[in-house]
Amino acid sequence: MKHRAGLTLVEVLVAIFIMGIGMLAILTLFPLGVMNCGQAMQDDRAARSAANAAAIANAWDLRNNANVVTALNANPLGVYVDPWYFSLGQVTIPGSTIPRIGVTGWPGAFQQWFGLTDDYNFTPDGGLDGAGGVASLVRNSGTYTWCYMLRRPPSQPNTPYFTDLSIVVYKGRVTQTPTGETAFTAASTLASAPNTVTVTVAVGGQPPAIRKTGWILDPATAQFYRVVSIVQNSATQFVLETQLPLKADVGSIIVMENAVEVFEKGFGWQP
Repeated sequence: MKHRAGLTLVEVLVAIFIMGIGMLAILTLFPLGVMNCGQAMQDDRAARSAANAAAIANAWDLRNNANVVTALNANPLGVYVDPWYFSLGQVTIPGSTIPRIGVTGWPGAFQQWFGLTDDYNFTPDGGLDGAGGVASLVRNSGTYTWCYMLRRPPSQPNTPYFTDLSIVVYKGRVTQTPTGETAFTAASTLASAPNTVTVTVAVGGQPPAIRKTGWILDPATAQFYRVVSIVQNSATQFVLETQLPLKADVGSIIVMENAVEVFEKGFGWQP
């Protein structure tokens, strides 16, 4: 019988080393997979929220709502339909002249029309369960809510038929206290850098609470922009790159915290 030589300690260590590298490569895929799964779930729920919001806006003819028409006649630049913070006494977006309004003529509590119903508690008869007060109507953890930005083009400021609508979808927005909208001094140069905004903060002030895929608002045009890159030049200066070119030079921006998506719905199909 021919005896076969066994493995040496060196060969065993080399095998363990190679297997360790393979295991590490596999383990790194798990957190990446979890992150991608979480992003996919967020994208799905945000898209579902926007679909619900668009259907509700069309069903209740939001573009011709009495409050909206009155506000747009006074300020065609833009009107933010946000009954969440309007009910808390905030009548404009901080750092801007854009009015914040509620709606009239919609039955029931506004919460059922401005949030994903999956995140609500209901009573047996189908109504919202507000036994713990208005704050209990919405569970903040993972809640998806939305608001509407309506504008009229500068060429048609007094024509209600030309009312542009955008849906802003939030995730985990605080609904008991107005927060999450911070204005900063900014500058841009469309000629040389149409996708770049330079933000300046006060010495010792808080930097913009924004990350990649976050959203900013230009208060001068009531337009939203997604941020795809952030570079800190100094302690007081940050350069934001936007996904789409700016529509006009900006002098300030408003960071829209907790806004996960903005869906442009245009002028709609109905007058």
